[in-house]
Amino acid sequence: MVEAIPISVRLLRGAKILGALWRSGQKCKLGWNIDGTDPDLVLCRCENPTKFCAAKKQWFQLVLCERDPIPGLNGLALMMSGQEWDETGCGFRIGSLVVGTSKDSRMSMRDYHALSSDPESAEKIIRLLERFAGSKVEAVKQTV
Repeated sequence: MVEAIPISVRLLRGAKILGALWRSGQKCKLGWNIDGTDPDLVLCRCENPTKFCAAKKQWFQLVLCERDPIPGLNGLALMMSGQEWDETGCGFRIGSLVVGTSKDSRMSMRDYHALSSDPESAEKIIRLLERFAGSKVEAVKQTV
């Protein structure tokens, strides 16, 4: 008997594929946005859909098994966990800070999630990173 692969593992693998396709130039007219409510048009309105468009639809259908959609600008990216976003290899701009695992990123999204559980701390971290060009931040899990 073959065991089913957990959805969390499939989402990570899918995020990695999405990022690889995006970075290879396979883009979509809607990018990472979720636009509207029509299930056939919510993710892609391309005349000639790319592999990224197809992968995005598959990932979206899978993630809906566990999470609610986040319509709007970068909705698909915002539905991802920090670890899933980091798997894309892409960067996400938060103010002037790029978060993720792209070459321009100053911290991983996973670390940003860990550090930003307190909005005041997150704001201070962003200001520090803006002030000290070239610096990076990494969350360290403390054990007691």
